[in-house]
Formats: sequence, C-alpha cells, structure tokens
Amino acid sequence: MIATIIIFNQGNVLAMYFFAKNLSVGNKNNDVKEIQKILNNAIDTQVVSRGPGSKGNETDFFGPLTKAAIIKFQEKYAKEILAPLNLKRGTGFVGETTRAKLNSLALSSNIATVKTARKDTGESTPSALVPTNVPTAPPPPIKTKNPAINSAKNPPKDISADDLLSSIKELTLAYPSQYTGNYGEEITLYGSGFTANDNALHFNDNYSISKISSLDKTKMTFAIPSYIPYGKYDISVSNKGGRTQNKVLFIITDPSGVQPKISKLAPISAESFNQEITVYGSGFDKEDNEIRSGYGIISGLPSADGNTLVFNISSLETISQIEKENNEIKSNEALLRFQKEIKNDLDMLIYFYIINKNGISNLGSFSLKYKP
Repeated sequence: MIATIIIFNQGNVLAMYFFAKNLSVGNKNNDVKEIQKILNNAIDTQVVSRGPGSKGNETDFFGPLTKAAIIKFQEKYAKEILAPLNLKRGTGFVGETTRAKLNSLALSSNIATVKTARKDTGESTPSALVPTNVPTAPPPPIKTKNPAINSAKNPPKDISADDLLSSIKELTLAYPSQYTGNYGEEITLYGSGFTANDNALHFNDNYSISKISSLDKTKMTFAIPSYIPYGKYDISVSNKGGRTQNKVLFIITDPSGVQPKISKLAPISAESFNQEITVYGSGFDKEDNEIRSGYGIISGLPSADGNTLVFNISSLETISQIEKENNEIKSNEALLRFQKEIKNDLDMLIYFYIINKNGISNLGSFSLKYKP
C-alpha cells in the first residue's frame, strides 16, 4: 500500500507518497506509477526516453523496463541500497532498502517544493508530517516502521480491515464472507457507505435483493434467495449514495454439480510468452470456464470432456504487457545490450484458479522463465 503523507506549510498543503509495499515484475498499481515518476527525475535512472513509462507518461505497470530502471537506481545508490544487503549488483526487486531510498527522495523533493514556495510567499518551512491513508481495498493488518509516521503522538498500531473500511465514506463493495453459496445460505458483504436499511444487491443486471440493512455501514448480511438461478454473477450494491463502481464475483452453486478441481498441469514451466498450458482435473464446464489470476482473467474456455482445458498464457493481460515491453526492448539495441548486461531475466511463479458455475477450484501454478 502507499500511505499519503501530507506536509502542512501554514495553509499550503503538499502531498508525498510513502512506499510501504515490496514490488516486482508483474505488479500493476499506483505504487509503480509513483516510483516511475521518481526514476524519471534523473536521466541515468529513467524508465524510457519516450512513450509509455517516459517522463509525463508514467504507467502503473511494473514490467522489464521498470525493472531495468530499478536496477540502475539501486546501483546508483548502492551504498544505501545494496551494501546493507551485501549485494554488488542491483536485483530489480523493490524491497526494504530500495523503498527507504525512494521515500527519502520523495520527501526531499516535496520539501524542496515547499522551500521554493517560501521564496515567493515569505512563508516558513514545514515542521509537521501528518500521515493519512486512502485505501482502495482492505489489506490485512499492517504495522508501519516509518519514523516520520511513528512519533510519540502517532504510536505504531495494527490497522484492521474494519478500521480501513470505516474510514471510507463513499459507497464501495470490498469482498464477501465467501465467494460461493447455496440457496438459503447467509452471506456477509464487507464494504463502506452502506445505509441503515435501503441497500440493494444486484446480481449482474438481471436480479436483485432490496432493503438490506447495515448497522455499521461496513457490513450487511443476506440469505441467497431461490428465485436467482444457479450460476456465476458479478455482484454490486446500490443505495441513495449511488452504485458501486467495482463488482465482485459470486457463484450460486448447484448442490448436484461437481466443483472444479486442478490435478496437474503440462508443462509446469513456460519459456515463451505464447506457451499453451493444459490443465488436467475434473468438474470443468463444457463451454464456460474462467482462468482467474493476479496477472489477468481468461473467460469462456471450453472443456469437451470436463477433465481437460487449454489456455495460452499470452491471453493474461499482464503477461501480454510484459511481452510487449520485451518486444520494444528487442528493437532498441542499447536497451537490449543493457538487459543482457544486467541479466534481466524473468522468473515468475503465476498462481491461478479455475472458476465456473459449479464453484472455484483449488490453487494451480506454473512458472514463466524468459531470457532476453
């Protein structure tokens, strides 16, 4: 997560980011975009000179180009980042020491901005750092060790999902107590901005349950009604505050159906971006199976026998983006030379589930290994 730190300067408010989460190739979030901004502040650590990822065109995707820039950044500040870990070469992994240097540069940049404003306005330099969090989804409890945040007035403490959801005023749907259920089963939804008694739950745009109550604005419970057919749905919530922009997967399962199960994969290691993976198991739907991974979603996969299905890893959005960046690197001799020099190889473990109308499978995984 990123904690936003607000610097107060006698009426002027400036914001910086505190990087609190480790990052690596394949991540896609705002952390990456803010890191790219810092990398692009210096010519010797810039992500790329033009196009996506360049200064002013930063993206939220951590691909091979960002990894290469991180390696340059780590080696530029080797004494602070690599030496404490007994490393001589950068790794491209954004861990504790790399984050510490990024946070230091982010803070210095904002204080410099304040000092520039002072020259124009005659105001004093800032003297207080006050942390604020604007979460987009409830992470597990965290404890920060950032000295700028942990002062006598702000002792470190665990932050629960309930605390985070209570701090959000707008209507959001975070997650259900479980993602599958049968008729009559009670399900609790967690989110924010729920009202006392006029919440409506929508299953796609076809079915809905109205007048669901919430005592604390962050939780509401409903029983699955029998008038909604078995199947896979995207659920959302609406009330006088509007309708949730995000949708959450929920499956009403037929008790007579067979839950999907992954037994084995072939191959278990991919060495190209167009590798086909065959999944062996049971309970696969003949027409509509879904691969769901942190690297993307592949929908509408068939299984003629119910026991095997095949997918191409390039159909996962993040894998496709990594492939695109690698193709750009191949067309640039300087970048390709640098990639080989730093041995910017990919070695990723990709986890996924198979989802269909009968439920959610056990966890499957395969590796992607690629050398530029």
